[in-house]
Amino acid sequence: MSETFEQILQRLTIATGQVEVREVGRVVDYRVIDAALPRAPRWFTGYGEGHPFVSAEVPEDFRNAWVAHEVLCFEAYRDAQGNQKPGHCANALAAEMAYVPDARIEEYHRLRRDFFRGMARFAELGGYDPAFISEIRGSRDILETLVRGRR
Repeated sequence: MSETFEQILQRLTIATGQVEVREVGRVVDYRVIDAALPRAPRWFTGYGEGHPFVSAEVPEDFRNAWVAHEVLCFEAYRDAQGNQKPGHCANALAAEMAYVPDARIEEYHRLRRDFFRGMARFAELGGYDPAFISEIRGSRDILETLVRGRR
C-alpha cells in the first residue's frame, strides 16, 4: 500500500510553525520538512491537500512569508467557483513582503528570485499547466526587476 500525501509529509516533518495570515483572518499551522521530498527543487513550499509546508532549506526568518504566499494563493485569491484568479501569484508575492523582516528584504528578494527561477524551470520540465507556469514566470520577472533595481 502506498503512502498518502499526508503520511509522506508527516514522515518528512522535522519541525512545525505557525503564521498569522492576516488576509485570511486566521493562524495557519505549517510543517517544515526535510528536502528529501522526491523530485523537489532546492527550496520549496506547498499547500498539498490543505497542509501548508516549507522546506528546511528556507531560512527560518523567511518561512512565514513563504507559507503566507501559499495560503493566499489557495485561500484568498480564488473566484466564486474556487478557481485561482489570474495574477494570484504576483498578488501573493506583494502581500508576503509584509512578513519579511525589513533588514533582510534585499536578501529575501534575491532568494525568492532564485526560487522562482528554479520553480519556472521545474514546472516547464515537469509539464505543468501553462497558466501555472505563467503565474510563476510573472513573479520571477517582478523579482528580477526588484533585484536589478538595487544594483
